[in-house]
Amino acid sequence: MGEKSSKIKAIALLSGGLDSVLSIHVMMEQGIDVIPLHFYTWFTGSKSKEFVEKATKDWLLPEPIIIDVKDEFLEVLLNPKYGYGCNMNPCIDCKILFFQKGKGANGKTGS
Repeated sequence: MGEKSSKIKAIALLSGGLDSVLSIHVMMEQGIDVIPLHFYTWFTGSKSKEFVEKATKDWLLPEPIIIDVKDEFLEVLLNPKYGYGCNMNPCIDCKILFFQKGKGANGKTGS
């Protein structure tokens, strides 16, 4: 039987901002095997693809798992279970969607 790795694995949400890039680097510096997770939504467009390319090439992040949530995200925007936030931003519902998708990716990566 193969040995189980004792190295800690984690999934990190790669949002498109500097804070998520820095958070991933902090975890990597601590020896954690980080798998970035990035979501495509109706609001990210081509900037999202450019950001992911820059993150992996220029900022030396591992290749992220990319999940297209456009249709599900639109449904959350139009019919949020917990109601609208400020400026039609159903933050709670969006976060729930992203964490559910992250949990699904977690089972596929062993992290």
